[in-house]
Amino acid sequence: MKYSLHLKIIATPCLWAWSCFLPLWAQEADTTLNCNVDEVSVYAQYQATALSSREGTLSLSTKLIADMPQVLGNVDVLRMAQTLPGVQTSNEFDSGVHIMGCDNEHVIITLDGAPVFNPTHLFGIFSIFNASHLQNMEVARIPLSADAPCRLAGNVNMTSKEVFGGQSSMITEVGLISSQGTYSLPIRENAGLVLSVRKSYLGALYSLWLKSDELNIDYEFCDFNATTNISLGNHDNVRLTLYYGNDDAYLNMTDEGGLYKLRWSNNLVAINWIHTTRNRKQVRTTAYTSAFGNKFELNFGADRFSLPSSITEMGCGVHASLNVADIGAEYQYDKIEPQQATTNSLNFESSNVAKQYTHMLSAYAQIGEQLCSFVRLGIKTYSYFANDGYNNTSVAPFAKIIWYGEKCLASVCYSKRYQYLHR
Repeated sequence: MKYSLHLKIIATPCLWAWSCFLPLWAQEADTTLNCNVDEVSVYAQYQATALSSREGTLSLSTKLIADMPQVLGNVDVLRMAQTLPGVQTSNEFDSGVHIMGCDNEHVIITLDGAPVFNPTHLFGIFSIFNASHLQNMEVARIPLSADAPCRLAGNVNMTSKEVFGGQSSMITEVGLISSQGTYSLPIRENAGLVLSVRKSYLGALYSLWLKSDELNIDYEFCDFNATTNISLGNHDNVRLTLYYGNDDAYLNMTDEGGLYKLRWSNNLVAINWIHTTRNRKQVRTTAYTSAFGNKFELNFGADRFSLPSSITEMGCGVHASLNVADIGAEYQYDKIEPQQATTNSLNFESSNVAKQYTHMLSAYAQIGEQLCSFVRLGIKTYSYFANDGYNNTSVAPFAKIIWYGEKCLASVCYSKRYQYLHR
């Protein structure tokens, strides 16, 4: 105790003496100089936003799609579409797109011009689109021209990625439910191939939580995309798009001996040929086939009960931008198989539901943008034929007046829409 007190007595005067010799800095006087200069011009490079809007259409680029928030490790483009102005969703577990208050069935979703009838996995939680396989996404909330699709609401179009020249690249993403990968392979300077695969592993990783003594649940889904782009000279480009995806759900009730199976799948093939004329006008030709089917099965011992349904659509169309007008024509053929119960049990009589076959022809013409920048007038005709005897011909007028201000744009649009087939 004496030793510690002696050190404290010696250290205190030393610290006080040392502080007397510390240098002090006083605040200097204000040396700011005021001077007058001539006009100064500041130049900066414009940074284009990844989200662009033009007359009611929102376009999302590749960069914005890659920076989207991830849902359980995967980017969902339809979830991003739900956050855009004019688009709503009924609940958090619905990946459908409701544009301007219309139902999801009144919105057409396309991949490179081919319709996708049920673009969801896991009963609507995830979409079937692989974000790394896409180049951009366009959401049209209002009809922009007379060639608008035969739907009451807007449309959402996904465009696959293009690869020409350069080096090959690969993108992989690992999530809690599924993993996906995209491989871009430039074949030559004028051709490229993009492949994408996604596979879930719910049954493999979460089997302990999905199984019990009386109940076993298994669910898996997968997606496969392939896109080939070929440039035929300076005026022609050809794109071939393939997609296949399916969902498999199993419910095995061991105590009752029942096995429930539910399977649904999408597949489509689309080819696009774009010809650019010398005066920068385009002629786009599209041909596609798209199909969706689901099947519910119930097995109890030797008894088997199933409830299948499907829809298949084939179509082609030509759209041309001429010097004075835009013209085009489309043809669609649909084969619908409504749900029909079948069984091998003698105690059950299944009802016979007739298949439906429909044909639809449409043609349109529009003038305005080439002749007058603030007025657009167009008309589109539909001819619908079905095997049940229902035939109909409709005329859809289109008119739009645009006012261009110095820093804004305003437009008034009138259109009449028709829809003969929901899905």
